[in-house]
Amino acid sequence: MAHFKVSCTLQSLPGIREFVRKELHALKVSEDLSAQLVLVVDEACTNTIKHQHNCDENQGFDLDLFLKNKSLVIELTDSGKAFRIDQYNPNDLKAIIQERRQGGLGIFIITKIMDKVEVEEKDEKIVYRFIKNL
Repeated sequence: MAHFKVSCTLQSLPGIREFVRKELHALKVSEDLSAQLVLVVDEACTNTIKHQHNCDENQGFDLDLFLKNKSLVIELTDSGKAFRIDQYNPNDLKAIIQERRQGGLGIFIITKIMDKVEVEEKDEKIVYRFIKNL
């Protein structure tokens, strides 16, 4: 299991992306899939940093990446109130484009790339689990 402790500042994002790229390379994940997974992690971490923690660098969360059976599992473990991404129905992409809205694509991207998204609440923590079958 690869582990990364994240500080809730947007300046953490380049380090997060590098960590994920390095770990996926070590797992021999293809470049195309790796780029997609880096995007998923970037979107999930950006949402957590901005919306859960208001970019408070004194707060943080954990990011773990590991293989389980024939799946890649990415877990983001945080405290606070859970955002039920697993129950969220992202807007239709055509509607977003027609409205020329900024933002709103992160969860859409995550749910399109990943095979499964789970949210588990335990011990006053929230685990966001993103699963990609390999």
